[in-house]
Amino acid sequence: MANPSFIVGIIGNMASLLVYLAPIKTFSHIVKHRSTEEFESLPYVSTLLSSSVGIYYGVTKPGMYLLATINGLGALIQLVYVVLFLIYAPPKIRAKTAILVGVLDVGFLAAVFLVTQYTMHGDLRIGVVGFIRAGITIAMYASPFVAMLRNSLLSNFTRTHNGTFDSEKASSYEIEGNIISVTVVLSPIKTFLRIVKHRSTEDFESFPYVIALLGTSLWCYYGVIKPGGFILATTNGLGIIIELVYVTLFIIYAPLRVRAKTAIYLGILNVAVPAIVILITLFTMHGDLRIDVLGFVCAGLSIVMYGSPLVVVVPNGIGFLLGTAQMVLYAMYWKSKSSQNISEELEDGWQHKHFISENSSED
Repeated sequence: MANPSFIVGIIGNMASLLVYLAPIKTFSHIVKHRSTEEFESLPYVSTLLSSSVGIYYGVTKPGMYLLATINGLGALIQLVYVVLFLIYAPPKIRAKTAILVGVLDVGFLAAVFLVTQYTMHGDLRIGVVGFIRAGITIAMYASPFVAMLRNSLLSNFTRTHNGTFDSEKASSYEIEGNIISVTVVLSPIKTFLRIVKHRSTEDFESFPYVIALLGTSLWCYYGVIKPGGFILATTNGLGIIIELVYVTLFIIYAPLRVRAKTAIYLGILNVAVPAIVILITLFTMHGDLRIDVLGFVCAGLSIVMYGSPLVVVVPNGIGFLLGTAQMVLYAMYWKSKSSQNISEELEDGWQHKHFISENSSED
């Protein structure tokens, strides 16, 4: 009998293939009219990046050859899309697309490969690559909802009755949101009071605070370059200071091995990654493109950071439901099985008794 996980993997790959082939109609239109018209190249460039990282993750993690093969096919399909876009796009869009390909599909991919290949080993490498892959994929599919939600909120909550924009109302919502953000950042204080009191990090992990420091750093940069982002920048600037205190306390009180591990995380995520993001967006992008790409990165990081517990919760929740269903079915049918066995035994005994009775009558 085929392994159920293999069958589910095949079904998942078929669904992924349909997603990769979905833009065929768009590119048939582009080739037919010999123009990209109003279409954007970023979705195909980012999907090419996601597929490329997926190949690397599938090759790195044992037993993930199905993931590697479907992402290999996906990367090939997306490469065809990007090449067609470069052929038929106007010169300005072509140059923009070439920059995106160089930054995301060459520079970023090479950085991920070199950093994880030469500074990490075993489960750490698999975990970090998987984290990056999940972040890119979630941001890629969730980014349209960010725009939809933003426009919906702006239209519903920051406009007056006659439809004009209410700047005071918008500012009040920003302040309320920032108060909530500060409350979230301050929530681990009790944990660190315990660490200082016991002079030990015990079983606590540093990774959540390192990631939170990365998130606040990038959001602070986003608030600086985005017009009207002053409140966002100041709140995340405060978040940087608070998270930096957390990480410093962790390094002071952690065991030597955990301290070294935390230092590696800091070097990669809080030094190398922000430096790469700032240099790329500052010197290769301008205007709305810079703001959109940086917002895309920040939104993806935040979604992964707050959504990552679902990776554990969802599979275990499904396992709980299936296990419960199995127990209910067992409780429903175990008595009927016992009754069936008893009836079979009685039938065998009746047949045996009837057979003896016939023999004795013949005598």
